[in-house]
Amino acid sequence: MIKSKHINWVIQTSGVSEVERYCHNCGQKVIFKDSLVRRQNANGKNIHHFAIYKCDRGHTWNKKIEQFKVKGDLENKKDFLTSTETTSEHGEIIIDKLLSEGYEILEISVRSDMKIRVDKVLAQCISDRSRTQLNVFFERNDVTVNNKNVSGCFKVYQDAVIRIRL
Repeated sequence: MIKSKHINWVIQTSGVSEVERYCHNCGQKVIFKDSLVRRQNANGKNIHHFAIYKCDRGHTWNKKIEQFKVKGDLENKKDFLTSTETTSEHGEIIIDKLLSEGYEILEISVRSDMKIRVDKVLAQCISDRSRTQLNVFFERNDVTVNNKNVSGCFKVYQDAVIRIRL
């Protein structure tokens, strides 16, 4: 059996989006700007993810980004990895550590609201390889996006699955 590690990444634009809507405190339609602050709220069996928008007077509006279902019987064990582990942490990935632990495949689910080069995505979170060193994986055709071999300049967008054969 091939041992693989699965990671979920969410990439958001760095620009500030604006929405015109009615502000109950101001009593009129105003421009709300994304403060780039995010919050999560648990409600029963759902977890809601919100973006906090503010008007010029500092009044807030919470825009729902997404909703997750709660999974039962989960424990936080940092050092315990199984072949089907799923994580949403955005921490660094160390390829040499994965190899020493016997992993052969690194699979990354990416949700992005902008187009971004796959080599830049990988370079942001893989700490023990430079972009030049990551190019070796592309040259060996060991990187696929949605089951298609790609080069480093391929742009991922919306939901994509990046798979790297280590």
